Amino acid sequence: MIKENLEALPPSYRVVNRIANLEYIKRITVKYNKEHEKERVKKHREIPEIKQRIQETKREYYHNNKEYIKKRNKNYLKTPEGRKTRHKGDFNRIARLNDVVHDLTYSEWREKLLETKGICPDCEKYIGIDKLTLDHILPICMAPEGYVYTINDVMPLCRSCNSSKGFHIYYGENDRENSVGKS
Repeated sequence: MIKENLEALPPSYRVVNRIANLEYIKRITVKYNKEHEKERVKKHREIPEIKQRIQETKREYYHNNKEYIKKRNKNYLKTPEGRKTRHKGDFNRIARLNDVVHDLTYSEWREKLLETKGICPDCEKYIGIDKLTLDHILPICMAPEGYVYTINDVMPLCRSCNSSKGFHIYYGENDRENSVGKS
């Protein structure tokens, strides 16, 4: 029935429509192929061996291009989009901090600070008691909801060690190799 209707139309109309239909079919096919390829790649990346190989490749790339990546990230944070992303991260951290429950007193914390004698347990440099910061051994982002931090779950670190530790789990002095978390 449709074919008969098309034959009833003038030839010039059929040619124009045929070209338009071919272009439409190309667009739909390309769109379908892109979506299908994304799904295929996503499933492919979930295979454990491939997932591990991808992580190793990323890690190797990072170690080979550390300076470039740091420079790129620093420049990105200067852009409006980068500032927006950073502020979003700050708000998320503040929200997590508001949900954290500390079951330790100031006197317990002060005692722990005095035990260090102003020396950072990680880098073993003398910083001074007042410059040591509170570090969560189990990072806030990894703590289960409703987790209560006690004096045994926190430790004093210098600002440099605390920020470079990021959200790794601290196991002991100078133990970055065995830490868990993002590298």
